[in-house]
Parts: sequence; C-alpha cells; structure tokens
Amino acid sequence: MRLTAVYARVSTADQEVEAQLHEVRGACERHGWCGWREFVDAGVSGSRWRRPALDELMRLVRRGRVERVVVWRLDRVSRSLVHLHELLAELQAHDCGFVALREGITTSGDRVDPVQRMFLSVLAAVAEFERDLALDRTRAGIAAAKAAGVAFGRPKAKLPLKAARELLDGGRSMREVSAMLGVSRRTLQRRLKEEEHG
Repeated sequence: MRLTAVYARVSTADQEVEAQLHEVRGACERHGWCGWREFVDAGVSGSRWRRPALDELMRLVRRGRVERVVVWRLDRVSRSLVHLHELLAELQAHDCGFVALREGITTSGDRVDPVQRMFLSVLAAVAEFERDLALDRTRAGIAAAKAAGVAFGRPKAKLPLKAARELLDGGRSMREVSAMLGVSRRTLQRRLKEEEHG
C-alpha cells in the first residue's frame, strides 16, 4: 500500500512545526488518508537545495512508494516557482498526487478541476520564464566578465612546448610527442599554433 507523505518545514530551530502538522493531520483524517508518514525539516531555510527530510521523501516517491504529498502551504515545500514546477512534474511522473491545504491545490486522483489545471499551466509558463531570465542574466554576466578580461573554462595545462618543438624538429611525429606529453595530438597542435601566434 502506498503512503501519504506529510511534509513540513520551519526555517529556524526556534520556530514550531506543530501548527503546520496539526492542520495537515486533520486534513488526512478527514479525507481518510490513513497511515501517513511525516517528514519534517526543522531549522532549514527554503532557499537551501539540500533538505534531508524532503530528499528522503523524494527518494520514496521515485521508488513508487508515495501516493500523495500533503503540505500546509506551498512555500513550505518550494524555494521558487521553478523549483515548485520541477517538483510537481517529478511527482506527476511517478503517479504521485500533491495537496497544498492553504492554497486549495490538489493534483491527487480525479480532484484536479479546471481552475487548478489553469494554475498549473500558468505555473509552468512562469517557471519557464524565470529559467529564461536566469539564463539571460548568466549570459550577460559572462559577456561582461569576458569583456573585463576574466578567463573562463579550465586552466590550460602547462606543456613543455620548447621540448615538444625540439622533439618534432628531431624527427619525432606529432602522435609520438603528444603521447610522451600525455595530451591529445589535437591539443598539442593547438597549443603550438597558439604559441606561434601569441
């Protein structure tokens, strides 16, 4: 039998999670969702990517062990609209429903009405918009950094190019020399060319 997973989170250790759990437990009892299991992240900021209890819950979801996830409010489970959209998509992919009590959102079973379907569609569109904006900001930041002379990519390995030239001049092949230096032939050719024009 698949379980109902109750998730609750508070940001600081001195906050009480009991108010969230009281309301969610009541909803589980009213709906007849017996034998629920509680996952609580206490003193964990919503902006953190790693949340032990949520991570454990999602491992069970991926194994097909969870029928629905119930939260008090959306902001208890998601960091952003992008994260919420990704979370809901993953739950859906594993045939797992989602219930947010305060917002009245239910994707569990046959309870998804047209208004909720519209909300989920808008959420998907806004999440995609946020991702595009973040990508544009990243690209603009990289372009500005490059213009300011910041180097990107892996640092170039120090190659004894003088020794490589001497070996090549002495009759060794490019393949032999690149093998001796532990780099690909293409890399060695490129680095020698860069040195010539540098």
